[in-house]
Amino acid sequence: MLLSHSVFFVIFLLFRGSSSAGWRSRTLRAFVFCMKFFVYALYNSAHDRIYVGQTENLELRITMHSSKFFKNAYTSKFSGSWNLFYQESFSTRRDALKREKQLKSFRGREFLKKKLKSKNP
Repeated sequence: MLLSHSVFFVIFLLFRGSSSAGWRSRTLRAFVFCMKFFVYALYNSAHDRIYVGQTENLELRITMHSSKFFKNAYTSKFSGSWNLFYQESFSTRRDALKREKQLKSFRGREFLKKKLKSKNP
């Protein structure tokens, strides 16, 4: 089964216990489930604009912004291309949303402007 817009890494390690002990008495040694969420910043040099967002599938989302898929969205209002200049990854959507909110604040915007200047001096 194909899962849309998600990157999954699933690692199962062996169960501990003897085969005669039964399923319920066995303990799971380790189970790791990691889903990536991204916070990203795009820059439109034609209009000197920065956009901050979050997603599960970064490549798809950037393609959607570039193709003006979101007709009434902020990124569709400006001509020119939107280029990725900053990204962070998180294991939970809650953490990604928290960081997105921080980057959209005044201090967050100042942080992003410094990052942008260091990439394009």
